[in-house]
Amino acid sequence: QNADYLSAAKECIKSIENKYVEAYLEEEPVPVGDPLLCRIQYKNVKRAYLRLVPVTYAQSVKFRKASMTEELFSTLLAIKPVYQKSVDLPDLQDYRKHEGFYGIPGQPAGNYLLMISDKPFPCTANDCREVIYYQVTDIALYQRETIDGWEFLAVNRKTGEPLEGARITTTDKRDKKLECVTGPNGLAQLQLNGSNYASGFSVEYQNQ
Repeated sequence: QNADYLSAAKECIKSIENKYVEAYLEEEPVPVGDPLLCRIQYKNVKRAYLRLVPVTYAQSVKFRKASMTEELFSTLLAIKPVYQKSVDLPDLQDYRKHEGFYGIPGQPAGNYLLMISDKPFPCTANDCREVIYYQVTDIALYQRETIDGWEFLAVNRKTGEPLEGARITTTDKRDKKLECVTGPNGLAQLQLNGSNYASGFSVEYQNQ
């Protein structure tokens, strides 16, 4: 019985002293050139290391943290970062979880992965506590399902101005590409019959 108490005490101490750091995005997608507000939660960590890398959407899916191997992680580390910084965190020495906010500089349109660790980069996949995908774009797409298919409204994320010529695409269950283009008012319709369904929409406008 004493051994059980000792084991429980060790686990309790381990839990209290456990290091923890994670990042959360306050807004996503982010308008082009706008800084990104990042909320950092941490415990028993004095410094966080941030690394921002540009990726394609296909790469972002491949680099999901849940399935990250060391080999895959080394491929991610090989991508040249557009931003890298160490952040000093207030050390209150109370073994409790705390949080603070940090600004990531604005970036051009594209897809990005934000990596956070309590160890300097390059580090191991296990030491990289978080890999977060986010998109930088000035396009905001609103959609609603109708009896005949879908209706869309594409606007500028900053100004609210309608976007003419935005191309919206999806695929049906036979992997056939379906698309429509917005008019001067930013509106478009996509007709779907009973044998088709939308698997998610992508939108392109002026190389975004």
